[in-house]
Amino acid sequence: MATIVAGAPVRGSWWAHPKSHAIFRAARALGSDPDVLAIPFVAGKVTFIHRPLWPAVLAVASERASWQTRRLSPGGRTVLNHVEAAGEIEASAPAVRELERRLLAVSREVHTDRGRHGKIVETWTRWAAREGVAPIADAAEGRAILERAAASLGPRVTLPWDSAKPGV
Repeated sequence: MATIVAGAPVRGSWWAHPKSHAIFRAARALGSDPDVLAIPFVAGKVTFIHRPLWPAVLAVASERASWQTRRLSPGGRTVLNHVEAAGEIEASAPAVRELERRLLAVSREVHTDRGRHGKIVETWTRWAAREGVAPIADAAEGRAILERAAASLGPRVTLPWDSAKPGV
């Protein structure tokens, strides 16, 4: 998205780009679309995923595969336990980012009562019920669907489960 708005690949952080304000406005507009899910997905960066792909994302996220849980930090495990017990929590810590990148939880940005930016972190089950989404039956099929969609973005796109593959 940043590349499209900037008209060329953006090196480094897009916040430093001369078109950063336009990139920010486009990201906000896209992220507020009810048919778009914004999650860290491609190369750990926020990726905008269109509704038809949500059942595949949900199947993969719900799998609890070893790439999701192996070497999860103690903080990540604690936050995950709290999210699973409550359904959703308000949190903003490095552990939240870890859960998001492993597709163990999904979050949305909010403005807190104190006027700060925060996150509501919730289980995928709760998110799916709110959005009316059911996972496809097979997580492997979900990964294949998402890999095909990501391949259209270019060669060597890194997805969350790629770190579990040998040589990656």
